[in-house]
Amino acid sequence: GDAGVREEWRPGPGPGPCGSGTGAEMAGSELGSEVLTDRHALTETSTSWGMEATRLLDVQRARKAAQEDRLRLSNRVKQLEREERRAHRRIVETRVRAEEVIQLRRRNEERQAIKRAAKQAEAEELAAMRAGQYQLKGKHLMRKREAMEQLWIAKHSSSEEMRAEREQYDRERSQFNEEALRKAQRSKEMVRRSHAQAAGKQQSAKATHNARVKEEYDRRLHEEKQVLMQNEQELQKMAEMELELIQRLKLRQEEHAEAYQELQTALGVPSTAHASATLRLGTARSLPAEEEEPDEATVRGEFSKRDPGGTGYIDVEAVGEVFEALGLVLSDDQLAEAKEQLDPSTQEGGPSGKVSFGDFLLWWNG
Repeated sequence: GDAGVREEWRPGPGPGPCGSGTGAEMAGSELGSEVLTDRHALTETSTSWGMEATRLLDVQRARKAAQEDRLRLSNRVKQLEREERRAHRRIVETRVRAEEVIQLRRRNEERQAIKRAAKQAEAEELAAMRAGQYQLKGKHLMRKREAMEQLWIAKHSSSEEMRAEREQYDRERSQFNEEALRKAQRSKEMVRRSHAQAAGKQQSAKATHNARVKEEYDRRLHEEKQVLMQNEQELQKMAEMELELIQRLKLRQEEHAEAYQELQTALGVPSTAHASATLRLGTARSLPAEEEEPDEATVRGEFSKRDPGGTGYIDVEAVGEVFEALGLVLSDDQLAEAKEQLDPSTQEGGPSGKVSFGDFLLWWNG
């Protein structure tokens, strides 16, 4: 059978003389029926082995497609997680900036309120000073009027009394002017001190604000450096993880190829079928014995010749030309198998018609 081991049935020694000739003929007839039954069972077993091998190939193909879908979905999930982390970081940064703007606006409002209060106090003080001056002026006018009246009355009296009153009036007027001058000087000094205090407070507030701004700048600079270091560490880890996953994928492909070869050997499939199956795993390349296998630079150069625009993609029909340029000789069936693997979208409703350099290099190094 296809399992490589076939047990042939051989009739053993007869039962020996144990009766008449009619009994021997009946035993021979029964023995012939058993032989026909065993041959029919062997034929059905060979047919079932062929169906199982075909079903196994279909299951392997479906499993490989599911693994590729799982890899693409895993990459997409990782990309979405990175996008989510970026969005969360942007939201946090936006909230921090909004809080800074709110605090800055609040500080500006407080400074404006302080300025308004200082101006209001200064205006009230000036108004009070002016009201006092008006009162003093009114009193002075009243005294002057009274003095004029008294002077007019005393005019008819003796001249000495008039001179005495005039001297008294001059003294009072001089004292009033001196007192008014002292009050004006005190008021001016108070205004000057008030301005000096306001300027000192403003300068102190400005120094405090500058210190806070510098502290905030240093803090944000430190945070940005920390975030940059974390991003660099994450990128390094992701690069190491990518290399590890590529190595593990290569090992899985080699194990798959070995298991498939053992299965083909066990089923007794001819060598051409084995080569085609190995090609579907991306491990068979028929290079001449006297030529060395092309390196990655040579593969990239031949691939770039079919990619004049530098897009990183070539037509799937140009894959055969690249194989020939690299010294890989494939039959039509093998070339079709390679195109189907390099353009996996054929299993999803139709070929895309393009092959990327990464897929081609992974297939070549497989």
